[in-house]
Amino acid sequence: PGVVTVFCIVGVVALALIGLFVQKHLAKRKAAKASVV
Repeated sequence: PGVVTVFCIVGVVALALIGLFVQKHLAKRKAAKASVV
């Protein structure tokens, strides 16, 4: 059970980090587009 719990926690943290990374990336792209226009 412990291994499954750790795996779940790591998965959730990884998803959170990926989500933040994607959000920042999209924000940069939006800002770049806005500056170009």
